[in-house]
Amino acid sequence: MMYDMVTLSLIHVIRCMYTVRFYIIMILLILTACIVYRILRSLFFVSNNFDTWFKGDENYGLVIAHPDDETMFFSPWIRTFLRRRRSNVEGLFVLCLSNGNGDGLGKVREKEILEASVCLGMRKENIKVVQDSRLPDGLKNVWKTEAIREHVLKFVKSNKISTLLTFDDFGVSGHINHIGCSQGVQETAPDNVAVWILRSTQS
Repeated sequence: MMYDMVTLSLIHVIRCMYTVRFYIIMILLILTACIVYRILRSLFFVSNNFDTWFKGDENYGLVIAHPDDETMFFSPWIRTFLRRRRSNVEGLFVLCLSNGNGDGLGKVREKEILEASVCLGMRKENIKVVQDSRLPDGLKNVWKTEAIREHVLKFVKSNKISTLLTFDDFGVSGHINHIGCSQGVQETAPDNVAVWILRSTQS
């Protein structure tokens, strides 16, 4: 009698284990399917829409706050742009509103952005680093729109830019210079120039 009870208990435990395993496997399969769907949808979106976005006869301008922003935040967009614009890679320009001299490494960072740009596939000649005392690098330095306006307008005019890309209102990382960069571009871009923003997950 005791033996039968133990046997039944073991069978019950085994059944429960298989039931739990079944549910775990099902959950993992559903999660995997969702991930695969997101990846495939992303690839489909890129292949079918980016070609119409990146028009071959127009120039695009990326406006950032510091050297390394182009790599840390915008490199996926840059690489996608250059893949789609193989026959006209010179159509991408970068305006960096400071040389990132907050720690006294401005000159070093100026060289780094040029080297990074080449690694990403851009031309050195298309990179402009601004040195303006009104736009100092730093977490406590608020940039005024007036100081940004003249650089953005000159950048757009001299390079015949039709579309600008920059940070959103949160600045991705919340850096006050990123936020100032975003506000300055959005408020000063000419009416005939489109402005795209990199959406922050926090915004």
